[in-house]
Formats: sequence, structure tokens, C-alpha cells
Amino acid sequence: MTMTRGRYIRPFPTGSAPAPVDALAESYRALLAMPEASATRASEFASDQNLTPVGRKAALRSWAQAGPIEELRKGRAALAAGERAIAETRAKMNTEFVDKSDFAGAVVRSEIRTWVRNIPPAERAAMLLTREYDPQIAAAILEAPAALSGVSEKQHTALFESETVAKHPKEAAKIAHIEEAMEAVADADRATAAALRSDGGMLKHEIEEALGGQTLSQRLAARIAGEPDDGTQEAA
Repeated sequence: MTMTRGRYIRPFPTGSAPAPVDALAESYRALLAMPEASATRASEFASDQNLTPVGRKAALRSWAQAGPIEELRKGRAALAAGERAIAETRAKMNTEFVDKSDFAGAVVRSEIRTWVRNIPPAERAAMLLTREYDPQIAAAILEAPAALSGVSEKQHTALFESETVAKHPKEAAKIAHIEEAMEAVADADRATAAALRSDGGMLKHEIEEALGGQTLSQRLAARIAGEPDDGTQEAA
């Protein structure tokens, strides 16, 4: 972890950096420098006797538009590209664990689900947690709703994820790498936005407006009309 002005920022993952990780890495480096740059600028403007308090605030905000705000914009674009890359990778992963045309196998898998359902809950949970089961057991559980095997939805989801990773290790590793990179950029994004609020007195909605989001009045009007607004990114 890197400590920047009282905020912890995760380190960027090492390893290869194909798209979109290359763009995320570039944004991470740029955003990582913004909190200290903001503090330096704020100090410079504060010591400028030719500026009034209002003028200092305006000068810092003007600088922010070409510096931190622009880097935040690039970072958000890189995060969006990361989300698209993850979605595209997931779409290519085959998550069918059984041959649905195999009717004899379907009967066997039904019997397996009955067997799993009759296992004492503690033993069943331990079996799933330690992955001490035959691949046929996993396939049988995943073929049908969780209740038919006596497992919880949480256990069913965890089993699906672990079996998908085992079936597609390369794609799973790629997704994990992108997600780790995105988490690091999101940390740097939050630290930069916090610096703008602290040094420039910018409110959260002002930062979002500068990034091209709806204005506060537009969001309030949407809420009054009962329509969902475009929200504000938690990263800010």
C-alpha cells in the first residue's frame, strides 16, 4: 500500500500490461501524482499576495481543470474500458458443465443431487469448501437450481465461480489482473478527488459536473420527476 496524504492506495499489479491494463497503468501513474501536485499548487496560490482568498480558490480550480480533472476523466475512461474487457472475456468463457443431450447422464446427475441433498449440512459445506468432490458432482449441482442439491445460493454461486476458473484458468487470470489494476486506479481516483475537495473546496457534485456529469439541479429535477439520474461515481 502507498500512503498519499492520509489515504492508502493499492499498488498497481506487476506483470504484462496488454490493453486495457496499459491504459490503466498510465492513468494510475498520473493520478498518483495529483494529490501532492494539488497540495503544492494550493500552497503556491496561498502565498501569492496578489490573490484574494476567492482568487486563490479560482486559480486552483482553473489549474485543476487542466490537471487533476483531465486525469480523472482519462482514468474513468480507462476504468470503463476495463469493465468492457472483463465483460468480453466472460462472454467467451463456456459455462456449460454438462452435455444436455446426454439423457442417461441426466438421470445419473439427478441421483447425485439427491445424494448431495441427503449429506449432513456441515459435511456438505466442508466438501464444497475443500473441493473434495468428483467433477461429476460439481456438474450435477450446477446443472440445476441450488435447492435441488440442498446447497445455498451462496454455495452454488461460489461453486460456479470456482469451476469456471478451473475450466478457464487463462481467462480467469486475465480478469483477475484487470480487476486488480482497476482497484488500484479507483484508489488513486478517490485520492485525487479528495485532494480537490480539500485544497480547492470542490464539492463532489462539482467534480462530477466538471467530468461531464449532470449538474446538481439536473439530478434534483430528475429525482423530483421520479427518474433515475446518472448518479455520481463512488470513486470521487
